[in-house]
Amino acid sequence: SADGAIGELPSFTTVDAYVNYDFTIGNKTDATVYLNGKNITNKLYRASRLNRATSGIFAGGFRQVIFGINLKI
Repeated sequence: SADGAIGELPSFTTVDAYVNYDFTIGNKTDATVYLNGKNITNKLYRASRLNRATSGIFAGGFRQVIFGINLKI
């Protein structure tokens, strides 16, 4: 419909990626460094509707880059 309350949403594709690297610090500490990227192309897309009564069309998530270190002592 014209207000977006009903009808099919177009298909979409996102690009996500992650990299992990495991290593040891000293003799007892295991570590993992990671880098995750979500929606790397930062493409806007129609992801979902809440319900027909509210007629809301929600956009998909924006680009996210997450970096961190996990230590196991």
